Amino acid sequence: MPSYYLKQPNQKIAVFDSTVDDLVAMNFTEEEALAWGVEQWGRRTAEEKLANGLADKPVWQKSELADGLGRWREALRDIALQHGVDHVRKVLDEMGLPNEEIPQDVVKAAAEREAEWRAEGIEPYAPTT
Repeated sequence: MPSYYLKQPNQKIAVFDSTVDDLVAMNFTEEEALAWGVEQWGRRTAEEKLANGLADKPVWQKSELADGLGRWREALRDIALQHGVDHVRKVLDEMGLPNEEIPQDVVKAAAEREAEWRAEGIEPYAPTT
């Protein structure tokens, strides 16, 4: 599943793309999300993906918390691991959300990844050419 809808903590809807491990659209209402999805995937797929996102249906693993934000936390973790916590902060700023929305396990996982890369002599999140 390369991309999917997820609920943001502010009750808006975002689209996470697992190909780039980043959000590709955010701050949608349900109607805006559906219109965007119809352009991307067609009506049937957009409706199905939106229903799954609104229901917080697990994408890869079941969330331990039943708060409707399992996909959100999973996406933030993937973004942090691929792009770093500073990038997650930038995304939250664009959404108008506070940094407190970043789960501590996400920060910890990203820090561990950065330490592993540095131990291998790799500069984390360095731009590629």
